[in-house]
Amino acid sequence: MIDYNIITPCLFNTLSWRNTLDTCEKTLDTSVFNPVSDTGMYYNLNSELLNLANLQAIAPNSDLFTYDAYDVATTYNTGGIVRFDKLLYKSLTDANVGNDPATDAVNWVLLYPFSEWLYDFTNTTILRFAQSIVNLKKNSKQSKQLMIDTPVYNGTGNLANVSNYITNQNKFVGWELNTIPNRDVDLRIKKIGLHFVDIQTNLPIYLFNSSQLEPLQIINVSTTTAKSFVWFDIDDILLNYTDDYASGGEFYIGYYQEDVTGIGSINNDKFNFNAPCLSCNRTGRKYWDAFNKFVNVSSFSVADGNYTKGELWDNELNQYGSNTFGLNISFTAECTLNNFICENSQMFAKGLLRQAELLLCEYAINTNRTNELAERLANIAGINLDAEGLINLQQQVDEEIQASNFDLSDLNSPCATKQKTKRSMFRSI
Repeated sequence: MIDYNIITPCLFNTLSWRNTLDTCEKTLDTSVFNPVSDTGMYYNLNSELLNLANLQAIAPNSDLFTYDAYDVATTYNTGGIVRFDKLLYKSLTDANVGNDPATDAVNWVLLYPFSEWLYDFTNTTILRFAQSIVNLKKNSKQSKQLMIDTPVYNGTGNLANVSNYITNQNKFVGWELNTIPNRDVDLRIKKIGLHFVDIQTNLPIYLFNSSQLEPLQIINVSTTTAKSFVWFDIDDILLNYTDDYASGGEFYIGYYQEDVTGIGSINNDKFNFNAPCLSCNRTGRKYWDAFNKFVNVSSFSVADGNYTKGELWDNELNQYGSNTFGLNISFTAECTLNNFICENSQMFAKGLLRQAELLLCEYAINTNRTNELAERLANIAGINLDAEGLINLQQQVDEEIQASNFDLSDLNSPCATKQKTKRSMFRSI
């Protein structure tokens, strides 16, 4: 439903952190924290609870880090850290000797330990906030999985019919996957199926995209029984047309026949890539109808001499046919909020603020720093740092998410199903 690697950079500058005139504050690294946020809001300026003094009170105390003082006569190598004029510097070069850390930017870089900690704190805030969105959607039954573990075809070819054996001809063979543009749907390959005459050991399966010379991924698979079909669970392969490499292109998944051990693969002669027979294979037609809403699958081969192994070929040389080449794929499709969140990031500013407050309180409970932070937090915000107090803060986060008034009208069908509410008409996913 949400890819955290996508939404984290989208939400990172919705609010930022900024130094005030308080001279006790540690200087923030402005290359990490933009002095101008996307909303004009700042965690520490819009919440008294999140002032930098409170954050510094629970962050690791860099003043206690045991780094040696800088010595002008000592030779430092890359990565060496020294303390100089109460600040920490890291060497950027080997054989670094006699160079002033405060003025020599070629050989030294100023470290911001508190900024590094605060960067992690901010990313954790975003992660927790995204989890809150997902939990609310699931609890309200607004999360939609459109297709679950759906193979391209069911059954296999006739094992006794040797005419179903596809002998090796040094071709690249496989399937062309043409995804149907829908930015609000995540289409993933969950499993790969193989059916070969002989046992295969570390057979490389290649995934290409028509916009990239090199393969996106190579998956090595092995079978243990001859002439037996087997499914392999793999790390999800995301077929997302909004990715730079996929925009307007096709995916190709397959193998080089020269890598196959033995006779070759077994074709499923009962399957029709155009549309399985409804009256003779109801289950197969059900699968086809399900995945064909999101991706068109075609069988193809590239003749020997028309490709360089390990590189994309001229796809105008593709020869299309009806063989399955001993391959099968299982798809899953679900609605995603990635694009919606990124395009409407500013509406989540208050929710992120509440989430950061909650995270600060959790850290305060678990900090090993000796300070009066718990008492100070209670005095400032009236928060009891116990289970009940944290539940109350989580409820405030959830209320901000609900108050964001999700207008999902831009979501594409089939994710945009109308749902009546007392206030307006929403589209939910």
